[in-house]
Amino acid sequence: RMICRSVTTVAVAAVCLAAAPVRTAPPHPPAHDVPPLSLLPDGPLSSSEFDHLAKTDPVALLAACVHHYRATNRGFTATLHKQERIAGTLYKPERVRVTVREAPYAVRMIWEDGAREVKLGPISLGTVEGVVYGGTNDGQMTVWRPAARFGKTMPIAPTGDQARAAARYSVTEAGVCQAAERTLKAWSEAKRQGRLVWRHVGTKPVPELGDRVCHVIERTCDPAEVDPFLSAERRPDAAKSPPDAFRTVTVMIDAEHRIQVGSQLKRADGELVGAYFFRDLDLNPNLDATLFKPTSFQK
Repeated sequence: RMICRSVTTVAVAAVCLAAAPVRTAPPHPPAHDVPPLSLLPDGPLSSSEFDHLAKTDPVALLAACVHHYRATNRGFTATLHKQERIAGTLYKPERVRVTVREAPYAVRMIWEDGAREVKLGPISLGTVEGVVYGGTNDGQMTVWRPAARFGKTMPIAPTGDQARAAARYSVTEAGVCQAAERTLKAWSEAKRQGRLVWRHVGTKPVPELGDRVCHVIERTCDPAEVDPFLSAERRPDAAKSPPDAFRTVTVMIDAEHRIQVGSQLKRADGELVGAYFFRDLDLNPNLDATLFKPTSFQK
């Protein structure tokens, strides 16, 4: 009943991951003989099969999550609680209302708390309180600056320098599935290279996710890593940006929804690099296409 199932690994964003500095049990040893693609049971996984993968093979688990989400979901709404270190600076926590449509892909983000000024050198975009991407505007994303005297909405390149100064990951990879795909790609590569050191911390309620029951899985990165802004890009050299390099990664896989809904990244000294928690996840909502247009911003 086992077949080789191909899963496209086109990453995310939201991303991300982290870890605990103290272990109560030894980690799993690195795996060396890794097939090109993880083997998954043919057909939908039972709860016991899913739980078994969480405890024995995190790469297969992530592949199963991506496959399940892509097969059953058209989009979602959620409240994203995040905090990021960018270019060495740890910014304050943010709370963002997120709406994602999968096909055609589109994102809407509205900051409920923690909106901040976005700067590129001496140039300021002002305080950005909203972003839309994928609805219109020829591949540009539109940022909303309600406090601006003129030009309250402004198009910018989603992968340009201004976007990179504002976030660790691109808005083009901002969904929960894209986050799982990003993790799958990184962990698959580590497994292929014999560097995947991990442990199943437990299946338990996660307070940061409103006590949703999740499989919590921790990975130790040796050497430390820095994620690329886009998953298709080459991974940055961690030695050139040590403040942004993470040594431990913790992901939270929702046991009911079967998708990565939480992740943390921490440095070797235990300091936070990034934290991402998708709370109040609502799958397959009815989404009005006008939500993803710049005209949806009002204040």
